Amino acid sequence: MTVEQAALRRAAHGDTYDFLLGRWWIERTYVERRRQERGTFSGVLDVAATRGAGQRTARYVEEGRFALGTYQGQGKRRLEVVEKPTGAVALVFEDGRPFVDCDLASGAWRTAHRCGEDRYEISWQVVSHDEVTERWRVTGPQKDYDAWAVLRRTAPTCDGVQRTGRQVATISLAASTSTTESPAAGSTRSTS
Repeated sequence: MTVEQAALRRAAHGDTYDFLLGRWWIERTYVERRRQERGTFSGVLDVAATRGAGQRTARYVEEGRFALGTYQGQGKRRLEVVEKPTGAVALVFEDGRPFVDCDLASGAWRTAHRCGEDRYEISWQVVSHDEVTERWRVTGPQKDYDAWAVLRRTAPTCDGVQRTGRQVATISLAASTSTTESPAAGSTRSTS
């Protein structure tokens, strides 16, 4: 991609941080290969702008209904989104550990991340200002699954700018494996 093409794409989608601001419905399907189980997550993903020290930051909160195998209950994920000087964002766990970077200015992004011995490969595709798809491939000794998701902005706009009066955004980009609790009745389970 030429510099001019990249500039045009960035103008079309804005920077990744601004693009992600809003509220999104999320529908995710899981296929856990070892146990041959299928699962789903349906919910809302909110990323609210916060005040960072010299950087724009946002709090990421994904909440909804998660079902996989015998577990059916609440699923949630929390991250921080930190804008980088390039227009990309860094996704970090609540404890400050880095997860992945994401730059949607070109309309698509692929990345990989190691979590212990497991490898996460994640890709995103911008379909429009109001829709993003994601694909996860996770392999390793602890996890072995694929996941596909569609994110749709809850208040679609014709120009990609939500006019709700408050800066709230939602994305579905990363999972915190360190907060998974036992999937007993009534407990919360990470959607990673």
